[in-house]
Amino acid sequence: MTTRYWPLEKGRIVTSPFGNRDGGFHAGVDFGFPGGSGKRPVYAIQSGTVIYHGAAQGYGGPDPAGWLVIDSDDSQGGGVLEYGHIIRLPHIKTGSKVVAGEQIAIINPQSSSNGGTAPHLHLSDHPYGYSPAQKQDPLRRLAGALDPGTAKPKEPAPVTNKPDFNEYPRWTTNRQNRNKTKIDLFLLHTQEGPGNADSLANYLISTENGNNPVSYHYTVSEDPKDHGVTVVDVVDTDYASYSVANSNNRSINLCFAGSRAGWSRAQWLQIPRAIDVAAYLAVADCKKYGIPTNVIVPPYNKKPPGISDHRYCTKYLKDGNTHTDLGDGFPWDIFAAAVAKYAGTAPAPAVTDDLISPAVLKLLADQFL
Repeated sequence: MTTRYWPLEKGRIVTSPFGNRDGGFHAGVDFGFPGGSGKRPVYAIQSGTVIYHGAAQGYGGPDPAGWLVIDSDDSQGGGVLEYGHIIRLPHIKTGSKVVAGEQIAIINPQSSSNGGTAPHLHLSDHPYGYSPAQKQDPLRRLAGALDPGTAKPKEPAPVTNKPDFNEYPRWTTNRQNRNKTKIDLFLLHTQEGPGNADSLANYLISTENGNNPVSYHYTVSEDPKDHGVTVVDVVDTDYASYSVANSNNRSINLCFAGSRAGWSRAQWLQIPRAIDVAAYLAVADCKKYGIPTNVIVPPYNKKPPGISDHRYCTKYLKDGNTHTDLGDGFPWDIFAAAVAKYAGTAPAPAVTDDLISPAVLKLLADQFL
């Protein structure tokens, strides 16, 4: 989970929001303080690298007045943030590495070098890299941000014995703010069609401009030949995915690519490593967001919080969902044993099942024993 900070100290106000206003569209948010904003410190919202500094059209100049533009990689929160109408600190310039919460500038107090405006901070958010035509409302990114000077939250203890899998991001815009809803569910899904983690991610991205956008936080698949597992990160878990209708804001969602709710137990056990990796991801996110690692299995007689599947929303929460995945064949005992293994709550049991082929039994033994 990315730690972010507000760009100004406590007491700041929004002086002009993102969107239409007199004189045209305002592709950012203006911040200031009642009574005056000149010389107030400006802080980095998230860590990153400065890619532009100095004079810029509309923001004033000459350098050190003008703007700062900071690019963040995926591990730092992603996207590019643009801070305008500022005077940069002397050591903050193109190529500089900045840390979330670090002071990077002050609000320019002089209208003569500030583009002719009253002192304020203009913040623009480019979600996918520097692209002025694709700016979004910065307040979306600032949901849950800390005030400057606030200590960074203590990181949760890492999950032990991380399994081997290949993970990379392919972000989609099919997401929404959680509106401060507490996350209390990690939910599993089937694709109901052929494919793998990458092709499913491609499909989710292709629905961005359609009438029925859909997404998951993770797509997961296991190669039938070498049993290597691929995880594609499609939506940052700080945001809600479009997966479970009225339960989107409260849940993190993972889809087994290429799977079906009608699979038998024997079919599910052909992808033991994908199941194991799903358990690892579930435990990691439960620790990150403070969710107990309770595995809620059919007949779903437990309230949240916990880890379950899409059918739990339909049968127990009755939140408007009608889906039945993961179905009756999913090996909840195998999955729950993997959750216990990664959570450190109980030893994983030996696995025996006369429906499992010797090759798959060996794979399971590699995972649990």
